[in-house]
Amino acid sequence: MVANPHPFELSEAEARRVMVVQSDRQTAFAREGARVQRMTLFVPFALVAAMLLLDRFVLGETTPGWVFFGLIAAYLIGSFVQILAMAVTMKETKLRMLVATPQVWEQRTISIDNDGLAQDTPTSRSLYSWNAFRSMEREDDILWLWLTEFNAVVVPLRAFESEHDANAFEAETQRMISVTDE
Repeated sequence: MVANPHPFELSEAEARRVMVVQSDRQTAFAREGARVQRMTLFVPFALVAAMLLLDRFVLGETTPGWVFFGLIAAYLIGSFVQILAMAVTMKETKLRMLVATPQVWEQRTISIDNDGLAQDTPTSRSLYSWNAFRSMEREDDILWLWLTEFNAVVVPLRAFESEHDANAFEAETQRMISVTDE
């Protein structure tokens, strides 16, 4: 049987990285469906073009040019302010999540067997069958066992007795996830 990692707590840097990676994946996932939203950026320009055509061919060019310039400028300034506000809000939200999610900081014990993976903390016990996992990645010093596009069980490699134990755990976990994919 493969050696399971020792009980561990995520360091502050690891917890931040987990939150940032998961948040970034959520943002990327949201952007995939935002094609219509991006297309709406062109609506004000289309409206101004329609107004220009209306002015030229129906009103006899009686609307001052500054009206059109002002509409485009107001739209661009508003878009910039909205993007800036969203960026500030996202950063604040990430910081609040670190404080508001105490289970991120709890000591945890991870164990695997033929049935799946168990994760125990002082306040919860989670049991995941192997078919619950979508994939596994090793990034620097963390194993990411992805349950969804943006939710993962994470195991820092420092929780293992040795590099050999970490590699054996990774290989067995990958094998078990792959078996359920077939």
